[in-house]
Formats: sequence, structure tokens, C-alpha cells
Amino acid sequence: MQTEFGVLLDSWADVGTFILAFLGIIWFHGDFLKDHGVLFVGYIVVYYLQMVVSKLKFGVWVVGWHAYGVKIAGYLQAFFFVILFTYGFVKPFFYFVMALGYLAEIELYILNFICKTPQRNVRGLYWYLKSLKS
Repeated sequence: MQTEFGVLLDSWADVGTFILAFLGIIWFHGDFLKDHGVLFVGYIVVYYLQMVVSKLKFGVWVVGWHAYGVKIAGYLQAFFFVILFTYGFVKPFFYFVMALGYLAEIELYILNFICKTPQRNVRGLYWYLKSLKS
């Protein structure tokens, strides 16, 4: 994540991992989607729609924001998948992970709208706004 290419490669790897995780849930835990599909698929839509916003505004599908909120949400989502596939569905944890995921994506939407150019490794909205004051 130190070079321009590395930042983009890391972001595209995240996109691919997310697709595979989603397909794994459909394949192995299709029943999960019956009760929680709207929230889960809604998050998938919000996740990929943010990429469309980046493409429309900056001309790139993946900016490489690497905001801390997205990193934390991603690690918790990975932990959720591990728990789902080894232990089973834990509803409170699922709702917690989804809430953090939605909040992290909202932060990226805001960054997409307020930044004039794509910013790599921005860490988050707070740090971006702080850098404007400098």
C-alpha cells in the first residue's frame, strides 16, 4: 500500500474478496439471506454504488481511500464470515457489523463528494478535513 499501484491493487483485492465472500454466503448459507437478505444485499449495493460514484466523479472505479472506518468494518466482516462458517449465525454481531459497514461507506460517499481529486490513503473524513486547515 506504499506505492500508487499497491494502493489500487489492495483495493481491487478487497473488491474481489468481498465478491467471493458474498458468493460463499449464497452457496453455503442461502437460508441466511431469506431473513437478512435485504440488509445484506442493501449493503452490497451501497458498497458497489460508492465505486460508481468514484467512477463518475474521478474517472476511476477504486480510489484507494483506505479510511480507518472501512478497514475496521472489513476486519469485522471477515470475522463475521469466519463465525458464520464455523459456529453459525450470530444475529447481534451481524447487525453490529452491518451498522459499521454502512457507516464506513457513508464516510466514503462524503469523501467522494467533498474531495476535488481522488485522495489515496486518506485515513478518514476527520483527517481529510484536518488537512484542509493546514
